[in-house]
Amino acid sequence: MTVLKKSKNVGQVLKMSHNVRIVGRWSYIRATKRVGEKLVGSHIGAVDDPVASLVFRTERLRKAERAANVRLAVADRRISQSIETKMLILASASNVRRVLSKLITNCLRLQSDMKCDLNEAQADGVDADETIEMALESIPKFHAFNELRRAAKRGDAAASSELDRLTELAPDLLRSLFRVVESVKRMVIDELTCGDILLSQATRLEIDHRVAEIMDRSDGGMIQQMRAEIAAIAWLDALRCSVLAARSYQRAGDANHFRSLAERATRRFQRSVQDL
Repeated sequence: MTVLKKSKNVGQVLKMSHNVRIVGRWSYIRATKRVGEKLVGSHIGAVDDPVASLVFRTERLRKAERAANVRLAVADRRISQSIETKMLILASASNVRRVLSKLITNCLRLQSDMKCDLNEAQADGVDADETIEMALESIPKFHAFNELRRAAKRGDAAASSELDRLTELAPDLLRSLFRVVESVKRMVIDELTCGDILLSQATRLEIDHRVAEIMDRSDGGMIQQMRAEIAAIAWLDALRCSVLAARSYQRAGDANHFRSLAERATRRFQRSVQDL
């Protein structure tokens, strides 16, 4: 026998926690809810009662959906953190792009070693993000770099040694940055397209098209290519984060996190466009 007599009671019962108890040869469904500091149980009905069984199965489905939603949010947080770390590295590279351009121009190995596309750069291996961040931090700002060059021209031995170090560092750093570009591009595309091959290919073509348009309006060069790639990826990442922010989440903290993530991604895209 079931205690559910009116449909308005069903919604209240669905908000409770349910369990099956076996007493002798009979199985019963009970609902439990918290009233103040106490747990209050109530009898729903026998397992073979259609209405009681519906309530029990609906509650189990609701719990499974909630758990899946939480697991999805955790996975999205983890991959988003990794993507954002790499996007911040590329943003730091944009801040010293003029110095890098000067160093690459003055590098004797430019003609033989630096003519590589992204696929070749990717095949060279993968650098730790922390190593690239440390290398970028050692690159001076444009004004300080000009002061360093002038000091080296005046014969300052320490300035000349530092300028040589930076010149030697620049090609390897640029290769590493291109590897970061390719890595974060792959991650963003995979997340946005859910690994669908056709969608992934179409998205890559769209990025390549946007990069080509930017390069056609510029003087070319590897630094400009990197900036164009960063802008295209930042646009795609802002789109990905906006999709995450539009989802419904069980936990308010997840919803707030992804809204903030989308806002940061949008600002990165806007800055990357301004840097072009």
